[in-house]
Amino acid sequence: MHAGAPPGDGYSDTMASDEPAQDSAAAEFRRYIAVLRRRRMVVFVTAASVVATAILLSFSQTPEYQASVNLLLTATPSEHVVTSPGVADAQRDLVNEVAIIASDVVREAVSKDIGDKIASDAISATLGPEGSDVIRLTATTMSPTSAARLANHYAKAYITWRRAQRANDLLATGEQIQTKLDAQHAALEQASAPLADLDRRIEAAESDAERSALADQRTSVAEQLDNRLRVLQNQLDSSQQQFDELQLTAKLAQSGGIQLLSTARAPAMPASPRPKRDALVALAIGLLLGLAAAFVVEFLDDSIKDKADLESVTGGLPVLALIPKVGRRHRDRALFPPTLPPSNVSEAYRSLRMSLDFIAHERKLRTVQFTSASAGEGKTTTVANLGVSLAQARDRVILVGCDLRRPRLHEYFGAHNRVGLTTALVGNESAAELLQTVSSDERLLLIPSGPVPLNPSELLGTRRAEQVLEAVASRADIVLVDTTPVLPVTDALVVSRLVDATVLVVAANRTSKRQLRRAVELLHQADAPLVGTVLAEVTGEENGYKSVYWHDDKPNSGRRKRKAAARTEARSAASLTSG
Repeated sequence: MHAGAPPGDGYSDTMASDEPAQDSAAAEFRRYIAVLRRRRMVVFVTAASVVATAILLSFSQTPEYQASVNLLLTATPSEHVVTSPGVADAQRDLVNEVAIIASDVVREAVSKDIGDKIASDAISATLGPEGSDVIRLTATTMSPTSAARLANHYAKAYITWRRAQRANDLLATGEQIQTKLDAQHAALEQASAPLADLDRRIEAAESDAERSALADQRTSVAEQLDNRLRVLQNQLDSSQQQFDELQLTAKLAQSGGIQLLSTARAPAMPASPRPKRDALVALAIGLLLGLAAAFVVEFLDDSIKDKADLESVTGGLPVLALIPKVGRRHRDRALFPPTLPPSNVSEAYRSLRMSLDFIAHERKLRTVQFTSASAGEGKTTTVANLGVSLAQARDRVILVGCDLRRPRLHEYFGAHNRVGLTTALVGNESAAELLQTVSSDERLLLIPSGPVPLNPSELLGTRRAEQVLEAVASRADIVLVDTTPVLPVTDALVVSRLVDATVLVVAANRTSKRQLRRAVELLHQADAPLVGTVLAEVTGEENGYKSVYWHDDKPNSGRRKRKAAARTEARSAASLTSG
């Protein structure tokens, strides 16, 4: 260790502390991606619905056209007269002018001027670019030419009306200044009255001595009134200057205040609706809503989605195999022949077969029960295909249809169900008499369920049922027992006491966590030898399987190769189910 380096502290410790956080973030990101893949149809349908609605609304709306003119706002002449330049708030003036343009008073005045009533939503005004004194006036109508005509007429009529208003403003301002001038003249004359009186007395004096004395007196009074007279004279001069400026600007008022910078032209395209623009906006909104809907559906969905969910709910029970969901073209297929290596489904059943082989090394495994939480989760399909896979491995396999309520196992092999397990349970037939050969080499045998009895649970709980299963087990390397689901009836719980192992089949995206949790709880309460689970109908996004059934080493091998593979599959299926 280097001198001065504290033990356990440094870059390696920092990296070690960062790795769990990075792994957690990556796992969370992958989980979000998995949710989006799983719920992609929710996103697609939501986005498509929003886009379709927007397009329909666009095409159902009557087209509206907009034409605009630009107006330049200049300072009111009266403001220059009564205030100093720069005092008025230009931004406030612009905002006020925008409100005035679209006001009812102005619209009614312009309507009278152009001789046509203007709708309240036909005219709008907005501020121009920031920092400018431009106002944009927009007219909206059902016709492009009428929109341009209305915008131009409204702008011109508004300018005329506004200038008249400002002329009146100038007139009122002039009257105020004139009144102010009159008052200032009167005040100045009143303040100058003593000097004027002395001037008259000086002119009327008869002697030089009297005239000199009055002149001295006038000088003294003038000195006393000098400051007041100067202030009054300055005020009068200022008011007179304002009045002169007002008279000058009155001549310019007819062309000042508001100026028309540009005229409106008939638009080539309607302002609304705009199907392409609306579709793009709707697509963005639809995708956002779709993403939100996907996560809401995912949150509300209580089904088992992947291997992690399955292990979490079952308390860590081993998952013996993941059976992929077959493509649409192969959903009507009962058996998936193991002789064709390209079959992902067949490989999955081989994996299940190997898992059972590993269990068999640790415990007795002659009779294996397959059940599920509820109906339709794939237990019978799993039993049939696992039996085919085991027989292919040169094991002598007997399949027993122990679902005495809805028997289906015999249908997978085209066998009859006239006699079967119920026949042996209520009669004296031996197991050998009930066996049906369903493969050419007699390694795969079947005992169907037989006629449906009135009391399946009581029948399966008898000593006779135990004896029949023992007899069947003595004639095979392994016996696969197809039983009813756990939750609807108790048949599977009764049979679990007669077998060496129980496997619970779960359908991905179908079996709910609540159902699975309850099924496992009931099996544990019945002391069932539960050795593991099988996750069926797994999609490629969740566990690495492709959603199609067949694939070639070369994906683009052509139609001829796919047809050849289909013929080979058909021959193999016929050989397995013959007899």
